[in-house]
Amino acid sequence: MYPNSVDYRNANLKNKDLSGMDLSSKDFTGATLSKANLSGTFLLGSHLESVYLGSANLVRANLCQANLYQANLENADLSNAELINTTLTRAFLEYANFSEANLTKAVLRKSFAYKVNFTGANLEGADLERSKLEEANLAGAILIGANLEGAILTGANLEGARLENANFKGVIEETLENIKKIDDKHIREIEILDRTLKCFRYILENSTPEQNKKFLDIDENGKSNVLELLKSKGISEEIISVNKKNFIKKSEQLFSAYLTNLQMSEQIAPNQSSAPSRSPASPISSPTQLFPER
Repeated sequence: MYPNSVDYRNANLKNKDLSGMDLSSKDFTGATLSKANLSGTFLLGSHLESVYLGSANLVRANLCQANLYQANLENADLSNAELINTTLTRAFLEYANFSEANLTKAVLRKSFAYKVNFTGANLEGADLERSKLEEANLAGAILIGANLEGAILTGANLEGARLENANFKGVIEETLENIKKIDDKHIREIEILDRTLKCFRYILENSTPEQNKKFLDIDENGKSNVLELLKSKGISEEIISVNKKNFIKKSEQLFSAYLTNLQMSEQIAPNQSSAPSRSPASPISSPTQLFPER
């Protein structure tokens, strides 16, 4: 039905059924594939730059080494899809479903991934530098060795995620810059700050002490003050002090627990020099105890 000689560039394939077909190495640049059925389709090495795949079905599709630069995958379903070494730079991924997908070494630089579902996804070695992951669900995701430098993780869910050797350089700065831009009531900003700390907590629990020192910008005396950090990033004292019980107290508990764990880790580190040690379990029994759901 779709011979090899067909030119797919800028084609209108909206609602088309292309499921199970082998379309590897084909050029779909600028094509419209909204609501198309591409479940189980082979698109290895295909050119999908600037393609519109809104609400498309890509369940179990094979997109390894495909190029989706600036593609639009809003609401698309890519659950259990294969995206090894796939390029998604500057892609628009809002509300897309990547649950259980394999994104090993995929490139998602500067992608817009608001509320994307990455539950159980494999993002080992993936490049998410400066990607926007606000309120993304990364529960149970594998992010070992992933690059999240400068990424925005405000409100993201990292519960149970694997974060060993991941790069979080600049995450605090970028996240706080994003918070500053929010033009809303103070209570909304406090809620965002609260969720940001929850996000930071998961990072702390799943990274090595050395990584955490850099992440928290702890000085040579082991001191770090989250409130001073927030002030230095332009968060007003008025906003910070609006809800001391629900924010300041929690931040103090978080840093106190972390510094305690850091000291314990450094005491046993000399006997474990062959491999990077991870922080012992937090004295706080569960994340919900420190950050109860609203």
